[in-house]
Amino acid sequence: MKKTIPLLLIALCGLSGALRADSNLLTNGSFEDGLKDWRVDKPGKPVAEAVVVDEAAEGKQALKLQFTGKRRSNVYLTVWRSVKLQPLTRYRFSFRAKTPDSGSFWAGVEYKPMVTVKGNQPDWKEYSFEFSSGEKNSAHLRFLVDSQADSILIDDVRLEKAPSAPTAEMTASLLAFGARPDGSEDAAPAFRKAVEAGAKTILIPAGTFAVGELALPDSVSLRGVGEESRLIPFGEKPKFVIRGGSNAMFSDFSVDLGGKKVQALFFLRARNVTVSRVFIRNSTAFGINFDHVDNAQIENCVIRDTHTGIMQTYCSNVRTMRNTVTGSIKHGIQFWSQDHWRPEARTRNLWFCDNYVKNSPTGDGGIWGVGVIGVVMSGNIVECARDVGLDLEWCEDAVISGNVTRDTEHGGISLFFSCRNVTITGNTVVNNRVYDKEPGGYWVRAGIWLTYPNTGTFKNDTGHENITIAGNTIVNGPGPRRPIWVGSGRNILIRNNNIDRGMIYHGGKHGAADAPINAYDSRKDYRIDASGAIAPF
Repeated sequence: MKKTIPLLLIALCGLSGALRADSNLLTNGSFEDGLKDWRVDKPGKPVAEAVVVDEAAEGKQALKLQFTGKRRSNVYLTVWRSVKLQPLTRYRFSFRAKTPDSGSFWAGVEYKPMVTVKGNQPDWKEYSFEFSSGEKNSAHLRFLVDSQADSILIDDVRLEKAPSAPTAEMTASLLAFGARPDGSEDAAPAFRKAVEAGAKTILIPAGTFAVGELALPDSVSLRGVGEESRLIPFGEKPKFVIRGGSNAMFSDFSVDLGGKKVQALFFLRARNVTVSRVFIRNSTAFGINFDHVDNAQIENCVIRDTHTGIMQTYCSNVRTMRNTVTGSIKHGIQFWSQDHWRPEARTRNLWFCDNYVKNSPTGDGGIWGVGVIGVVMSGNIVECARDVGLDLEWCEDAVISGNVTRDTEHGGISLFFSCRNVTITGNTVVNNRVYDKEPGGYWVRAGIWLTYPNTGTFKNDTGHENITIAGNTIVNGPGPRRPIWVGSGRNILIRNNNIDRGMIYHGGKHGAADAPINAYDSRKDYRIDASGAIAPF
């Protein structure tokens, strides 16, 4: 998978202009004081710069981002400042912008896009979004440019407390708006009528309702009566059944995709979402697809026979708990963020707890993902994975504890590429994959496997750092097995593991079957120091 962010402008800024100054919580968002109070970072060889120019929407000056060198796919410029917030408070962030050329950008909080500004907008226009501080008392507000542009102008940036939302909510049954419970016609018009009538929660009664690419607005929830509240896809090749919005809950219904390449539930750039007790089955696409979602949870869902049961792309603060995901033809649960060692572009805080994942015979990873800071994998049971059971790649600040993996081909638990600050403890790894032909050499995989660097593909893959492998139980099946295999790394502690047979292995080289691999007594503890040398601990 290829992810490209050609240009990143991060701006947390204030407004000190005369107009509306009493309600604005920021200073110097009008740039009348130049770049005062701002921090400007230019990573690598600078090819862009932030300047203040006399092209203001209000007052005399505005911020302009302009190129000074050849464009490249990387972080061009960072202009940022943090802001203090009150916990459990809603805020409104607004700004004016114009994009004279085709370049577009989006604004958000902590790398989460909230509003998109398209290119070819030669006139000043105001944009805004609201967000909740949650438990936090500070944040970063950002503008991120994700397409190539010659110039972008930003002015009149404001942060204000948002008006209190109305508390009255309307709940309405789908049948009251003409939906047929036999699946014979499109039920989407009935959903839309319920929304137009002011319903904040739409009840799905028992029955079958055909729906295709229904996009619900923010603050509209769906609730059924259980698995008998059944949705099926409608129309010619819909991409999804339901697209949900922010500040909403989706619970107690089922989605049967009939073997089609249709996603059951899709969320794009949404916040404050709960998906609970939803039954999804029989799709060659994703069951639940979160794309740039923040502050959400997926809990107590049953997802069977899909391409990938749960997919999370560039998501933060998501709890995936107590779900059953079986029969996946690709992955059980997957998350994806930055696939290089670039912490500034990563997402944060994903929890995967108490899930049961069993793939189809062709299914690859059980629970795995790339490029997140702050990952917890705890209490999961993963079996029947053609790849790895629990797998982290380019991740840091992670805990893998109290899980059970078995019947996994390329490792029960694995760290790929550069992972840092990871604790692997209290897990039970049953290394019992049955092979048609017993593998040898490089292909004898391990119960717990830390790979060696792949510098041929990733120049910044420097190996793993600050890893603890302690208190795990590893049970090996017949034939060649490697209970623990550390390809390379620094500051790695291996201790108090219960291994029934086999050695601890250290060494190897990516793509080199004949690279030396040393074996050590698995009854002893070991430490790999900062130089990469291994010794008894």
